[in-house]
Amino acid sequence: GGEALALRFYRKLFESKGFQKGIFPFCRSGGFGTPIERYIKKGSEYYKLNSFITENEDKLFEKISKEEKVLYENILQSRFEQEGISERETFIEGFRLGAQIMLEILTDPDK
Repeated sequence: GGEALALRFYRKLFESKGFQKGIFPFCRSGGFGTPIERYIKKGSEYYKLNSFITENEDKLFEKISKEEKVLYENILQSRFEQEGISERETFIEGFRLGAQIMLEILTDPDK
């Protein structure tokens, strides 16, 4: 329907502007949730770092046992959850700070 058409349009738009689709973990309520798609600019700092990490993970996975791969994936899963919690807390702190600034501006009789 219309939603699928809009998604195709935005994918083509992002890709025409030099972005590449990536799958990223999405953390909800402090837990690991459904992965989400996000577009990242090819050649950007984030893109380069992500490529470096992926290349090295591929090299590592060629050299380690199945048991070690499971252990590594468990560590990554925990890191994704930790990063999601950290991002959420940082957003909340920034939002609260912004709200405090707005409240101060709106309630300051001298301004």
